[in-house]
Amino acid sequence: MRFQVDKQKLAENNLFVRNVVRFRTFLLKHFKNEKIRTLIWGLISAEMVLYMLFGAGTAIIDFSTFAIMQALLHVEPMIAHTISTILAILFAYITNRVFVFKSPKLGVKQLLLEFLKFSEARIGTYFMTLVILFIDKMTFNHPKTAKMIGLILTIILNYIFSKLFIFSKKEPKQNEEN
Repeated sequence: MRFQVDKQKLAENNLFVRNVVRFRTFLLKHFKNEKIRTLIWGLISAEMVLYMLFGAGTAIIDFSTFAIMQALLHVEPMIAHTISTILAILFAYITNRVFVFKSPKLGVKQLLLEFLKFSEARIGTYFMTLVILFIDKMTFNHPKTAKMIGLILTIILNYIFSKLFIFSKKEPKQNEEN
């Protein structure tokens, strides 16, 4: 695997992307082990950093809505989870579509289909977290801890679903620097 930076393409990207690429290039210069270099190449990309930032924002919206509904409004954990998930899905779809995966402009029909695919994946992880909350209620009764475990698993699975099935490009995608 070759790790080169195309100066022309680099200059076209925004400041954030350039800084992520510079940081990755700096790290790649200091590691000779090919496995570590491959790991750095995959984990330190503008897309991954943006996904983590907006994923953290989504998790904050999800968890804070859940916690507020639990602590202040005394809403049942599963109902609070449902409401917090709906808000998180809306935020995540917009940010992932526009900023992370830079999905191309689509017509209304294609946009709706993309949102439905996005929502299907999120509904799957919603039910996963619902099961975690249910098991927690029957055993430990620590809903905030159970919700946090569900969020961590959700972030990982949602990235995989978004990258491979929802916002995937039909044409072969070049690296951000190539």
